[in-house]
Amino acid sequence: MNLYELKANPTGLSLSQRIDPMRFKSVNGNSKEQDLEDLIIRHPGLLNLGDYTPKADEPDLLIISRQPKTSTSKRADLFAIDREGTLVIIEVKRDAEDERNRKEAMEFQAIRYAAASRKLTVERIIQMFGKFLASTAPKLEVVAGSKPAADEEDYESKAELLLRNHLADEEETLTLEDLQARINPKAKQRIYLVAASYEPDVTSACAWLREHDIPIFCFQLRPYRIGNVEVLDRHRLIPPPELDEYLLDMASPGGDSRTAGSEPRGPRTASDKPVSVSFLSAGSEPTTYSVNSWKVALLSGIRHLLETEKLPEKKLAVPTNKSSSVPLRNGEVVTGELEIETNASARLICDWLEASVKALGRPDLYIRIETRSGKIVELPPRVGP
Repeated sequence: MNLYELKANPTGLSLSQRIDPMRFKSVNGNSKEQDLEDLIIRHPGLLNLGDYTPKADEPDLLIISRQPKTSTSKRADLFAIDREGTLVIIEVKRDAEDERNRKEAMEFQAIRYAAASRKLTVERIIQMFGKFLASTAPKLEVVAGSKPAADEEDYESKAELLLRNHLADEEETLTLEDLQARINPKAKQRIYLVAASYEPDVTSACAWLREHDIPIFCFQLRPYRIGNVEVLDRHRLIPPPELDEYLLDMASPGGDSRTAGSEPRGPRTASDKPVSVSFLSAGSEPTTYSVNSWKVALLSGIRHLLETEKLPEKKLAVPTNKSSSVPLRNGEVVTGELEIETNASARLICDWLEASVKALGRPDLYIRIETRSGKIVELPPRVGP
């Protein structure tokens, strides 16, 4: 990014000078690498793959540890968990000048930390996260003879709850068993490098690693001083954002994104809930239900298929109290004594509705769901006009 001071003159516009980035060490007098780590901990959304507006957008990452000690007694900068349950190793340097003064290359450090953390279990991650929460909690004075306040707070329970909330999608309520199924560092890891500037051999190495399906990302956080104001330029160097649409288009249809080298699906949009569910078929007026959540969309859709379209209960794709061999986690009555499972992500709810519509064997019938953002979801997806 090139910045210039723009002047308005009687004869028109002109440029007076170029505004170059400053070194991080010059921010606030003498900022250190620790200060950049602090910034990321306060605003993990700076490492979102998409846009980020502080206090408005949810971060993609949940920071779970600072300076975690690996099995080889080395210390990484930060560990995080993304929305898909992937362990993210974050290596931070202020700029290329800092990198030149290091004995070991930045990307190689991060690879070693990733290798050393591949055997982490969910239980160990919760313990690690609990210690991190305890270290960042306000330190309260303890009155002599009283119960230590910080000691009695169950930080590991808080850590587990935060992880469950972070990974849950829409109507889901996750359990510890769900966390164990979704978080598997041996199968799912990514590396994030963060600096204001990089040595060319670092970016070259990272580009080569990505060509060989190693999920490594380079983020650039560059400070500028414009007048008396210090600003931060946030940019993703590798892979460049321009490739996102191409990468998503090349994903295999119906493929599982939760694999070692795959790209994450992108930021969660939990607030984009449905507002209506419509059933459309050739030669008939659409039947529309107003809804306010994915759970209600599922209930409305299943009731319509059972009562109006006369779909047999046994052909429902959603688990029911009559078809499931295990108790429903969050059963809701749809008709008579029939209950269906409603503890599910938006994606799974759409899958259930689509499969149930297909079970009718009517190519002319489909569901249209409209969300708050105006997005239209058609189940099954229609081809052509």
